[in-house]
Amino acid sequence: MNSLSCTLLIFFLFLLFSYYHHFTLYITLFDLLIGARFGLRTLKEIGKKNVVMNIRDHIVEPIELSLFLR
Repeated sequence: MNSLSCTLLIFFLFLLFSYYHHFTLYITLFDLLIGARFGLRTLKEIGKKNVVMNIRDHIVEPIELSLFLR
């Protein structure tokens, strides 16, 4: 597989996961993994603090909430 097809596969997997779980998840992961790779947004532009906050808000807290609700 070439680089573009791998990137698109990752994007659509995150899109599918986010549609099922949390809509904004794929936006954060797209910014981090794919957007930074193609230079659409660099990690410096996003900012380390913002990255940590987005990961906490969009990944950790929904997982904690889903575990709590079970």
